[in-house]
Amino acid sequence: MRGRLGEIQAAGAELVFIGNGTPAQAGNFQSHYAPGIAVYTDPGRKTYEALGMRRSVAGTLGPSSLAAGLRAWRQGFRQTGTEGDPFQLGGLIAVARGGEVRYVQLFQGAGDRPDLDAALAALVNWTPPAA
Repeated sequence: MRGRLGEIQAAGAELVFIGNGTPAQAGNFQSHYAPGIAVYTDPGRKTYEALGMRRSVAGTLGPSSLAAGLRAWRQGFRQTGTEGDPFQLGGLIAVARGGEVRYVQLFQGAGDRPDLDAALAALVNWTPPAA
């Protein structure tokens, strides 16, 4: 998503990551993978619960997640460790200024990828409801 930061900003949005590791782990993630991007952490996972995101052993270790891991491995990506709750699944939430949620994608497995095109379209093409 960092590679599309310009598009995100052009849509009037900003990119924010929320993890569930320690504050030190969030800082490490930011410095290595998201310099200049806000990174927050919620070790108690209250944000995930409020958004309805799943915590699932099967979602993390199930066949589709393992297949995605194998595809990534074949492409040269290597996971060097796990920080935070390994069974907490994430998602992509597009929130407009003022707090209105315009797009929600809740991951069903660890191999799910965010649909940034759909999220950006929801931000750019949104029409406010009639008063």
